Amino acid sequence: MAQTYLHYTQESAPLWRLIFEYQMPEGSSFPDWWIEKVNESFALIEEKIRPEFGGTEEELACVARLFWMGLHGISMLALSGRISATSSKPAEVLVQDLHNYLLAGHK
Repeated sequence: MAQTYLHYTQESAPLWRLIFEYQMPEGSSFPDWWIEKVNESFALIEEKIRPEFGGTEEELACVARLFWMGLHGISMLALSGRISATSSKPAEVLVQDLHNYLLAGHK
């Protein structure tokens, strides 16, 4: 799933940027339907990592969000061509490392 996200960001960069670089007007908040969609996305991550996770449901929710934040950061660095400034590893390997190391701490 993480590798698919990474490849999507590279193959659909204009759409991905539109979604994640959009600035909400000051003082506005996300609509309820948006928050619901975001939570559904995190539920998919939780479902995927639950079998290899050894923590509580609250910790699972936290780790799923941390994983996505790390994945998002790696994707942004890869898309901007700046990943080589922080690592000699390609983005695909970093995503796998993120998965392995983050979950290893919760077994």
